[in-house]
Amino acid sequence: MKFIFTLLVAVTAPSVFSYTITFSKPNVSTAGNLNDELTLFKLDTRNYHLKDHEDRFGTTAYMSYRTDKVENLKKFGIVQFIKGCVFVDPTDSNPNKFPRSILARNYYDEHAPFYHPEWMIDSLDKDPLYNSYDANVDRFAAYKWVPTLGDYTNFREDMYVFDQAPPHAELFVTDRPAQAYANKDIIQNVSLSFKSCIYKIEDIPLESNPTDTSFAKPIKCFEWNSSYIYNKELKKFESPQGIHPFCLKEKVE
Repeated sequence: MKFIFTLLVAVTAPSVFSYTITFSKPNVSTAGNLNDELTLFKLDTRNYHLKDHEDRFGTTAYMSYRTDKVENLKKFGIVQFIKGCVFVDPTDSNPNKFPRSILARNYYDEHAPFYHPEWMIDSLDKDPLYNSYDANVDRFAAYKWVPTLGDYTNFREDMYVFDQAPPHAELFVTDRPAQAYANKDIIQNVSLSFKSCIYKIEDIPLESNPTDTSFAKPIKCFEWNSSYIYNKELKKFESPQGIHPFCLKEKVE
């Protein structure tokens, strides 16, 4: 499960906090007619630059699928895999404050390092279904739909299955991994790769081990990444290909 409600709102009143956010051109991958019931699986990723009191960089992913009819939506589900890490560096103005270290996050029901030197399941708890909800209520309650098919970016219109069943045969989930930023005290770097895969729901166990990446054969997978590494000489973030070597060490602190 990876279930996070996220809301980004730009506030322009001069007396309160405000920011601007700029998105890159979407990078879209699609696969259609995967079987008689699964008619579409789609990945839409966009890099963004959020500017407030400091510059922040990140990536947003929208993973969606359609079926031949609404009744078949819950016959499929998304599982995401992750590789890489999020790490912090001291600034040149305060180089001895702390060593390079890994950020922590909630992962598989624990507070754990945001560190994956090998491919692992990306989930907050032991249910590998991405963005899952309590199986005793509805595993798909945190999946979302929008009135206009494919218009996932209008967050004011999206609805959770928990609140209302979808009127048409499309569901989606989103991911917004950690942001990269640099200020006078700290530099946060992001070096992550993802595989977003769709499975038959009967093949996705209710509990799993994070290293059990071959629990079943996926119907289709798409890969994407979020890469922002600070170049201290140029004083800016760059987006190198591949995982940063620090994230691939056998043991990090």
